[in-house]
Amino acid sequence: MTDHEATGLLEAADAVAKLAGERAAEAEAARRLPEDVVAAILDAGFARHFVPRRHGGHEAAFTELRRALATVGESCASASWCALIVATSGRMAAYLPAEGQAEVWREGPDAAISAALVPSGTAEETPGGWRLSGEWHFLSGVDFSDWALLCAPAPDGPRFFAVPRGDYRIRNTWFTLGMRGTGSNTVVADGVLVPRHRAVAQGAVFRGHSEHSAAPCHQTPLAAVAGALFAAPALGSATAMLRAWTAQLTAKGPGLTPPAELELARSSAELDAALLLTERATAIADLGRVAPATAARNARDASLAAQLVRAAAARLFESGGSQVQRDDSDLQRHWRDVQSATSHAALRFERTSGPYAQSLGAG
Repeated sequence: MTDHEATGLLEAADAVAKLAGERAAEAEAARRLPEDVVAAILDAGFARHFVPRRHGGHEAAFTELRRALATVGESCASASWCALIVATSGRMAAYLPAEGQAEVWREGPDAAISAALVPSGTAEETPGGWRLSGEWHFLSGVDFSDWALLCAPAPDGPRFFAVPRGDYRIRNTWFTLGMRGTGSNTVVADGVLVPRHRAVAQGAVFRGHSEHSAAPCHQTPLAAVAGALFAAPALGSATAMLRAWTAQLTAKGPGLTPPAELELARSSAELDAALLLTERATAIADLGRVAPATAARNARDASLAAQLVRAAAARLFESGGSQVQRDDSDLQRHWRDVQSATSHAALRFERTSGPYAQSLGAG
């Protein structure tokens, strides 16, 4: 398989989307994905998408993943988000030392990993490793995780620590407006001993230049691709909103009113523009070793795409009338999910605009 050969993920995503859509209400009520949806995500190959081939993974393309995430997002943004997390957390684990990678994937390449990007807690250096303690918030899909990648301050800079499921506790803290099914709960570690081979510097992960793999997906800085992937579930969700909104209006009779035509044209154009921006970002990221200025532009584009998606979703929801505000309305669920998904730090334009300007020497 070449670096950009399809893995079958897109075809498998259709089946995941169908099941996740059928179980979306259950996921919302439970605030976590049903077990059969989790199994479908893993069976489809999301977790192994970026896993090194020597561990049975695909080392595959960002573009293929983004398209698969958007497909699942059209049915359930929470399922799409959890698929995103297991895929990208697997990519991060690929920067661990070789012995650590072997531990994480000793049972195969479909280990479910949930990562916390923001440093928290404490890491006390001990002979042979670190002793890790603290709390880490908003780990999506952590209830079905086999491993957690927890970031903590260390004397030489923040590090990611790979911790097996038996060494951490989960606190049920995920009560939110949208993305309820992601189960983004809190992880607690109490003096967990992490050997040196299960830790990697945060900077190495962010720079994206692996010592273990020459695959483009392991030679790409995080800033070049994170935003485009995080935008995919919301883009899928807003696309479903547009389709449902249009069907709802056309069911009332032939043709649309001039105001509705305007809303349709503007919303569809915004979603098309968001798609084009994220498509360019992942196409560039698939080349590997993206220059810092290009990585900053990709991050800028993804955050602008998120703004466009959010604007389209808000317009469709506000013009949908009273019936879209019902608890059983898919439009209402998708709107809430878009609001929550696009609030992620990687998709905030005020955070990406500065690095972009600085990359041009204008900051």
